[in-house]
Amino acid sequence: SFDEAVIESIDYCIENGIMAGYLKAHSSEVHNMLFTEYNLEDDKQVSFDEGKAEGIAEGEAKGKVETARNLKAENIPFEIISKATDLSIDEIENL
Repeated sequence: SFDEAVIESIDYCIENGIMAGYLKAHSSEVHNMLFTEYNLEDDKQVSFDEGKAEGIAEGEAKGKVETARNLKAENIPFEIISKATDLSIDEIENL
């Protein structure tokens, strides 16, 4: 059966040193992944969600830098800027 063939393939790879470390640690995950029904819509949604989270994080980081630049231009002490933006003193000095 297909299931047996997958198990034999995983065992063969481990015995012959093909990705052995990874397969020893994750063989059940590899096995389950091969038998999980692939769903294109779910895959698209996961990719979208990951991209959205990445974009939000990038926007927040840019916002902190812009805020720090504005506060620095107003001669606000770096310690206060650091507390307000979570940027280090070194990061603020280099803006």
